[in-house]
Amino acid sequence: MESININSDIQLTFNQLIQLLKSLPTRQKQILKDELNKDLKVDDKVLTHYASEEVLAKDWMLNEEDIAWKDL
Repeated sequence: MESININSDIQLTFNQLIQLLKSLPTRQKQILKDELNKDLKVDDKVLTHYASEEVLAKDWMLNEEDIAWKDL
């Protein structure tokens, strides 16, 4: 892997950073993704929770749900 020593402050907007990342070759994107996943150490159960929340919320917001749970 190439390494570059840059000792300067580079200011990028979030959108500029995204565009820069999109311009990376596929292999470098995969390496970056793997490194970020190691850093984040996010549990799959947590990801499933967040992925499910929006779908489940549609049912939770129904009047039928309110009626079903009103006595609890």
